[in-house]
Amino acid sequence: MSQSESGNPTPPPSFREVSSAYKDIAAHNKKFGFAAVFTSFLELGTKQQEATEIEDTFGPKATEAEMSADLQAILNGDLFTRIGIKLSPVSTGIGNTEDTKISIPSLVPEIENPSLYTEFLSTLTTNDLKVKDSSLLLVAVLDNLYSTVMHSYYYADYPNVYDEEQIQQFRADGENALRTFVQIEANYESLCVDNISEDNCFLENFGYLKKAVEYWGKNVLEEYLNGARDYLVPPGEQAFWSPPTNWHEDGKQWKWKGAFAFMERMATDERTKGLGKEVKQNLIDCIDYAIWEIDTSKQNYPNVVFWPNAAQREDLINVRNYLSGKKYDEKMLDKYIGRDKE
Repeated sequence: MSQSESGNPTPPPSFREVSSAYKDIAAHNKKFGFAAVFTSFLELGTKQQEATEIEDTFGPKATEAEMSADLQAILNGDLFTRIGIKLSPVSTGIGNTEDTKISIPSLVPEIENPSLYTEFLSTLTTNDLKVKDSSLLLVAVLDNLYSTVMHSYYYADYPNVYDEEQIQQFRADGENALRTFVQIEANYESLCVDNISEDNCFLENFGYLKKAVEYWGKNVLEEYLNGARDYLVPPGEQAFWSPPTNWHEDGKQWKWKGAFAFMERMATDERTKGLGKEVKQNLIDCIDYAIWEIDTSKQNYPNVVFWPNAAQREDLINVRNYLSGKKYDEKMLDKYIGRDKE
């Protein structure tokens, strides 16, 4: 019996086998995942909210989902174990109370053995990823790592829902996910970044995990996840949420209040001062970019009135002066960011 470098008694299955098997998992998740369940729930309408009606609608679906998940585990569980992946059921709960809630499981690929998974990745070539839907597993694995890390400090804001032991476990899970990401980062960098470029969400998640590792090393992971990453989106770069470059045109001027408060908190601790300065400089750069966009638009289209963006140019300059430690109009600033109404 052959033995791989990681101690696996059998060589990893072929990428074709794994890709084919994961298509079945993806089909299960498409049918029973959060998006499908939420859509079905919306289709109930506002009139059907009684527990019996929810049971009638989702009870059979939950039973079908459980049977499907069990079948997938039987058919494909061993194959994924051989590449270090565990198929973990993650349930979407439907119901008004814990007593009446119905759980519908989807299947999430978790890295259980990083050595086996990296060994499997090392057998792949860029040509493997050119086949349609061949990257579904690799993307799903990274999505799970991303979700685990990005939520690792999120739950601390809900002390009435999660106790201290649970909150600490979330944080430990997040750090373990980062350790795992570090082990697979090089493989993903060489295989995926240039070959899954059409999947913008994948590229964003990969980039954010790299950043999370960086700030984890600087001992400011919590601060990065709970604020700084929103303020560190580079000038002109888009994100799922409104990035600083777009605050003036997305009606998000009020976000400056949070940014100012964040930088003030960072300035009070020697450990976080560097992160606060980094955020401040990036916000200044974002303002410069926004002003450049306004000026460029006015030059290219002199007969068009760009309202309200162009009208905010002076406000943006005032915010920039405040951040830069220059003379600024305090009343003008407070009115612009909504602080005058507090």
